[in-house]
Amino acid sequence: MAPVGFLLVAIAIIGLIYGLIMRARAGRVTDAPFVSTGDAAARGAQLAGPKGQISAQGGVMMQQPVYAPVSGTPCMFYELKVTAEWKDGDTTKTKELDHQKVAAQFAINDGSGPVWIDLREGGDFEPTVSKQMEQSTGLLKGIVGGELVFGNYRLNAGIGSLGTTYKVEEKAFPVQQQMYVCGRMAEQGGMITAPKWRALLATNQTRDQYLAAAMKTAKIALIAAAAMFVVGGALAGIGLAMGGGDKADDAAAASASASAPSAPASATDAPSAEPTDAPAASGAQPTKKPVTGTSTKPTTTATAAATTTTAPATSATTSTTSRPTATAPSTKPTATSKPGLVIKPKK
Repeated sequence: MAPVGFLLVAIAIIGLIYGLIMRARAGRVTDAPFVSTGDAAARGAQLAGPKGQISAQGGVMMQQPVYAPVSGTPCMFYELKVTAEWKDGDTTKTKELDHQKVAAQFAINDGSGPVWIDLREGGDFEPTVSKQMEQSTGLLKGIVGGELVFGNYRLNAGIGSLGTTYKVEEKAFPVQQQMYVCGRMAEQGGMITAPKWRALLATNQTRDQYLAAAMKTAKIALIAAAAMFVVGGALAGIGLAMGGGDKADDAAAASASASAPSAPASATDAPSAEPTDAPAASGAQPTKKPVTGTSTKPTTTATAAATTTTAPATSATTSTTSRPTATAPSTKPTATSKPGLVIKPKK
């Protein structure tokens, strides 16, 4: 139960972080003055916020898109990262071979005039298309070198690169018809670019749609995170309490077992100088001999010859009532005695 609780708490923390990020995005949208594209181009510096933040939306005006080299997607921006990975003993090493950020030149226009958008620094774009590929050099190319092909992107593997794996990661922002942009006014004016303190926001949604979606996502994420945190914390607490109780019970049982006195020795195992009970008349075998060095033989009841009465002797039976048995005088063992067992008369 405790592991499930800790897992829910971890998921709650992740949800909390995501909810705070979405709330921050919504806050960026509300903090940036929303102006027309014509005003942003003409006097954006005067209309921008204290940190230069500004936002606008309109139709996309672009002469030529750029094409993502791996997927061939026509886009407004793409980012490409190429890394090499190899083993050095038990250690895995990586090296970045190429990192590109390429943006198309375009403007947005809501009918009041265009304003240029600079995406060269990247940012938070919606929607995006991602693609990943990896290749190994193989034996021949690893020894003499050769060319590796990733879509329209080509990479030259050097000599002696045997065992090296090359990975290509591509993220593209496809061409859009409408766009909302939230960034800052460039110092030279007439262009919206990425802020120095955070990423540029660009989406194919309108401002109201983006703001509503961000607020809704933040609310859901925070509520879900709070619920999972409460449930996970409760399960973790109960699990720890139950685990602690079981451990305490086990420790108490072990302590009681260690401190319990040893059982008294069996009466049959204890040494004794007294003879054991005589075997029953039905022929029961004598009991186990004592462990002591003194050898004692079991005695049986025999009646001595007498003229008129017999002396009472210890009964050979296991009955709780002990009465003297009147028998005929005889020097032979009784008829019920076990064959082979000679019972001598008591002197």
